[in-house]
Amino acid sequence: LMVAGIVPAAAFGYSWWNWYVGDSLGVLTTAPLAIGLLLRHRSNWSSRLKIMALPVLGVLALVVLTFIGAARWENASQKASLDDQGEILAKALEQRFIAHREALTSLSRVIEVSPDLGIRQFDHFTTATLRDQRDLFALSFNPFVTQTHRTDFERAMTARVYPDIQFQITQRDARRKLVRADERREYLPVGYISPMTGNRAALGFDINSEPTRRDAIARARKSGRAAASAPIQLVQDQQAQVGVLVMSPAFGAGALAAGGAERQLIGFAVAVIKVHDMVDIAIRGQLASGLVLELEDPAADKAHRVLYRSASEVRP
Repeated sequence: LMVAGIVPAAAFGYSWWNWYVGDSLGVLTTAPLAIGLLLRHRSNWSSRLKIMALPVLGVLALVVLTFIGAARWENASQKASLDDQGEILAKALEQRFIAHREALTSLSRVIEVSPDLGIRQFDHFTTATLRDQRDLFALSFNPFVTQTHRTDFERAMTARVYPDIQFQITQRDARRKLVRADERREYLPVGYISPMTGNRAALGFDINSEPTRRDAIARARKSGRAAASAPIQLVQDQQAQVGVLVMSPAFGAGALAAGGAERQLIGFAVAVIKVHDMVDIAIRGQLASGLVLELEDPAADKAHRVLYRSASEVRP
């Protein structure tokens, strides 16, 4: 079995011992009964069968009870080990996510203090965060823009920030191509994004135009805290990788909307996280050999429920 690759070399001794014990128990229990029954018609064996039947059956019962007890103990031990491993991995993932949330919250506070933050200042603030947290694919600032100010906003972004392009607020059409966004009351376009390399296609994309992102926006805006989106396909990513947006709202300092219902929204600081990279970094060196980690989003549809699955060294 080891030569054939069915039993790993590391498990050779354990497998041999199990096999030896199993065969020995067969010799001590099943073999005497089988021989006695086959030879019961012989005069010298009929008496032997009567003498040995009770002790052998007793040994067999003891073996069965021992096996059941050992199996239960092993199951309990494995469950406890898995629970401990699960807690370790969950804590590692939680700490990783908290680090991203704190970095994003800091960015939204900077935006609140300096709502007219320029692209150079934005790049300066985000570069260190992206360097230290390599599972962050990008950081962006998405200003809150109303329909009334849309044209002025697009012209200002073209004139002052991106003179080499015609900046416009965009959305995806039915064929998932980027087109000029439809008219609606509010927009949250990508204004600044870092790093620019690889993310240029996302400039101007209105995250409020897509239901999954819009749901996270509504939750973050209502709670005033960071909220994560369901798994999405990133605008700037042509590969089939799972991404998650974490959005932290930035509000005007003490300002209230009409009627005092809520603070005036400036926009959102947004972190783009590659889930696979984040989990790989969080669990590096902590996943026990032979275990497979699968991370699922129970709220997602079946086709997109699995967010992450580690490589398996175990044959299916």
